[in-house]
Amino acid sequence: MSRIGLLGLGKLTRTHALAQPQQRQRRLAADAAFYGDGGTKGSGLNRPIHGRENVAKLLGTLFRQGERLGIRAELVTINGQPGAKFLDPQGRLINVMSLDIADDTVQAVRSVVYPDKLSHLGPLSPIGRRSNTGDWAVS
Repeated sequence: MSRIGLLGLGKLTRTHALAQPQQRQRRLAADAAFYGDGGTKGSGLNRPIHGRENVAKLLGTLFRQGERLGIRAELVTINGQPGAKFLDPQGRLINVMSLDIADDTVQAVRSVVYPDKLSHLGPLSPIGRRSNTGDWAVS
């Protein structure tokens, strides 16, 4: 199994495979954490999420929402770690997510949706961006 396959990310183009919480939970360490970085312009989480069940639940929610919005993913290496970039239906970048893996389990998931950190990677999607009013942009 590839390192990226540990979280089911090997099948990200079919995001429904990620909605299986039992599979995801087995691949997450008991003390797994999710770190989001939206800065002041993205809709990332402003605090870490800790624990296998909480991280699995959050990922399930994110991937179900992504499937509903027609988001697709491409596997990439991010700062030397396995990960994925998530693209809207027009191929514009929404966010990147990387995995910290040790002992064959995912220790941490790191998601960046902050546009200032992503703009060098290509055209950005309005999905996941905060509007000037602070509301989330979803289209």
